[in-house]
Amino acid sequence: MTRRSIHVECPTCSDAPTTRPVRRSSPMSPRTSKSTDFHGLGGSWMDFPVRLAFIMLVGLTCFGGASAELRAKGIARGVIQVKSGKSIGQSVLQSIEPLILWCQAVNTTTHTPFKINSATFNAPHHSHEAKISIDGLTANLTLEKVPVTDAGKWNCILATDQGNATGYIDVFLRPIVFSTHAIRADPRDTSEFHLDATGVTVVLGEDAELTCPVFGRPVPKIQWRVGGKNVKLGDRISMNGTTLVIKNVTYDDEKAYTCVAENSFTPPHKKQGVTKNDLFLERKLRVKSPLAWLLPLILIIAILTLLGLIIGLCECRKRRNKQALLATEPEDE
Repeated sequence: MTRRSIHVECPTCSDAPTTRPVRRSSPMSPRTSKSTDFHGLGGSWMDFPVRLAFIMLVGLTCFGGASAELRAKGIARGVIQVKSGKSIGQSVLQSIEPLILWCQAVNTTTHTPFKINSATFNAPHHSHEAKISIDGLTANLTLEKVPVTDAGKWNCILATDQGNATGYIDVFLRPIVFSTHAIRADPRDTSEFHLDATGVTVVLGEDAELTCPVFGRPVPKIQWRVGGKNVKLGDRISMNGTTLVIKNVTYDDEKAYTCVAENSFTPPHKKQGVTKNDLFLERKLRVKSPLAWLLPLILIIAILTLLGLIIGLCECRKRRNKQALLATEPEDE
């Protein structure tokens, strides 16, 4: 937890001068005005009202006129635990375990907790009223089914008789595929975090874009791999955010590309150590010929031609059968 407070430096007795300095006039010129030091602060009696007001302000601050210095203390990290590596469509993925947070308002010097009058936990998109403990010293929050969109920086705002204190909490989330559009992403090799996504088909010579719509906190680092090796980036192949862009594609680019998203954080129950989390999203690039439309057209023409021939043959047969039937009928006498 971090703290937000105001610190006022107060002069102590040891800061005051022990002797009263004496100002001497120059021996070369007589004094034209009479001046007297005021407790070693210097200046004339004309400055007395200003200096008196300053001393009263400092005394008021040091002896109770200002509120006690506060800071927030509590859990510094939380994790949204998920069982699936994708959140697709309008139904947002939710946590499978409760998110438990707490914080206190304590004195900066003595670390003594103050009684809390009210407390609020604020997520990136939601606010939650905290439950105050029986002794009034701790603000608690337990949430079930937390949406993954609430991962990020939280804060707790504590109101006490001595003032307000604000603390900050990092709520982490491992990388997942996140998209409000309907895309296909099926688990591969029985792993919920190794997914096969919809392939991309482009015409030879055009540009291809392979998107990797991932979300997590901390923000995941993205790498694209092909054949188990990192894609070499250059003028023709580059990255635009998390999207792999291949210009002027050739048949050699027709491969399976894997987006690897990774982040790491220290779990709440550990003081040290980092947990690494990764997600694999595979997308296949297909390259078709500029004349690829010609083959379907030829097939359609051939089918229509064959259908016309069949219809013509059927009509010819029907006519022959009708003529044969007429030829075999007896003439009327």
